[in-house]
Amino acid sequence: MGQFPQPRTRFIGRRDEIALARQLLARNRLVTLTGAAGTGKTRLALAVAASLADTYADDAWFVSCAAISDPALVLPAIVQSLGLPVAGTQLPLAILIAHLAERHSLLVLDNLEHVIDAAPGIAALLDACPQLDVLATSRVPLHLNGEQLLPVPPLDLADGSAPSLEEIEQAGAVMLFVQRCQLVRPDFRLTHQTAPVVLEICRQLDGLPLAIELAAARIRLITPHALVERLERRLPMLVGGPRDVPARQQTLRATIAWSYDLLQPAEQVLLRRLSILKGGWTLDVAEALVAEADVFRSMATLIEHNLIQGHERADGSTRFTMLETIREFGLEQLDMDDAVHEVHQRHLNYQLQMFSASERDWYTPQAEGWLNRGDAEIENTRLALEWAIANDPDGRA
Repeated sequence: MGQFPQPRTRFIGRRDEIALARQLLARNRLVTLTGAAGTGKTRLALAVAASLADTYADDAWFVSCAAISDPALVLPAIVQSLGLPVAGTQLPLAILIAHLAERHSLLVLDNLEHVIDAAPGIAALLDACPQLDVLATSRVPLHLNGEQLLPVPPLDLADGSAPSLEEIEQAGAVMLFVQRCQLVRPDFRLTHQTAPVVLEICRQLDGLPLAIELAAARIRLITPHALVERLERRLPMLVGGPRDVPARQQTLRATIAWSYDLLQPAEQVLLRRLSILKGGWTLDVAEALVAEADVFRSMATLIEHNLIQGHERADGSTRFTMLETIREFGLEQLDMDDAVHEVHQRHLNYQLQMFSASERDWYTPQAEGWLNRGDAEIENTRLALEWAIANDPDGRA
C-alpha cells in the first residue's frame, strides 16, 4: 500500500464495523465514516484500509486534511501524498486523473469536515476515475451523489445491570481503557472489585475512545475509584493527550470545540440551550427553548454534525439525546451566555404548561399518553424544579 500512518497501539474491537465498511466499499465507490468527536473514525479508517491491502495492492493512499484550512488545497494535498510531479500550470485534478484513471485504487481522505467545500473536486475525481474508491472520514456528510454514510458509534459497553467480570472484560470500551492504563501502569489488571468501576468510568465517558484514552492516562496518579468520583465534571480531567497528535485531540474540550466552531451562530445557540436538558427531549421542547429561530432546520444540522441523535420511540414519536460529554461542553458555553437565566425560565414554563395540560386530560383517554410523557420527562422535570428552587428570590418554591 501507499504511505499509511502506522499506529503505535493495538486497534481495539470494531470487527463488525470493519466488516461492514468492507461490504459497503465493495458496493459503493464513496463511503464516509461519520460520528461524534472522539469516536475513532481515523483509526477505524486505517484498520479498514489495512484489511484491504490485498484488494488494492500498492494503489492505496492516506491523505490527512486535518491541517488544511482552505478547501482548494485538498486536491493539491492528494497530489503531494501520491508523490506525483507537477508540470507547469497543470491543474491538480488533471494530474490526479492522469494517474488514477486506469487504476483500481483506494484513497482514504481523513478529517474533511472543515474543508467540506472540497467535495465537488472529489466528485469530479470519482467521475473521471471509474476504478477509484474513496473512504472518507468527516463529522458531517459530504453530500455527494452516491455517498454511502457509515456512522461510527462509541465503543460497546457490557450489557445488563450486573454483567460478569468476563462480560466486562470483553466490552470494547473497557478493553481500550485497560490497554491504555497499561501504557502508564504495566501491572494494571481488572479484578472483581475494579471491573464494575472501570465499566462505570467508560459509561460516564459515553464509550468515546478519545475520552477513554485521556482518562486512562490519569490512572498513573489516582485509582479507578477516585477517577470515577471526579468524572462528574469530565472536561477538566480529560486533558494532556500525546504531544504528537493535533492540538484539538489533546483535550476532550478541544475536540468538541472543533465541532462546535463549525456550526452557524443559530446552531451554536440551540446546542447551548439544549444542554440544560437531560434524558432526552422532543422537538416541541427545543422550540420552547429557542422560540425565535428555525429550530427544525438547526436540529437537522446538529444531527448531521453528530452532536445530537434522534431515536424513534415505540409510539412513533422521535426523542433526541446528547452525549453527556457534549452536554457538559454545552453547559460551559451556556454559563457564558447572557441568556442563561431566560433559557432555564423557558424550560420551567414549558414543564408547568405540560403538567397543566395533562391535568385537564387526566380523566380522558389521553391520560395514559400524558403518563408516558411524564415518565420520559422525569429528569428534565427534576432539573427544572431544582433550578426554580435555587432561583426563587423569596424562598417560597
